[in-house]
Amino acid sequence: MGATSLIILLIALFIGVILLFELKKTKHKITLVLILSFILFVYFSFTTVFKNQDLTIKSLSDVERLTNLYTSWLVHIFGNIKIITGQIVKMDWKGNVVNNSMNFTKITK
Repeated sequence: MGATSLIILLIALFIGVILLFELKKTKHKITLVLILSFILFVYFSFTTVFKNQDLTIKSLSDVERLTNLYTSWLVHIFGNIKIITGQIVKMDWKGNVVNNSMNFTKITK
């Protein structure tokens, strides 16, 4: 009886250690995906914002102008996301049809 309990305990510890290492790998994978997503977002947002802009960075005022342009774009984007989220929350998601003007036809075989 004692030997089987010890074997079960060792197997449980072995499985626990394996799961711990897999969890650590998963955390690293999630972190990698988040970092790559952030890099892609920054790249595509920069190319979108500065597509038709004159990009000369010769002075501090040019850096300030580009920084102001990018941050104003980000604020505008997050404002739009806030408005869209607010409209989604206000929608009727229960599936109740308020307006019966739609005519649904039955499909018969």
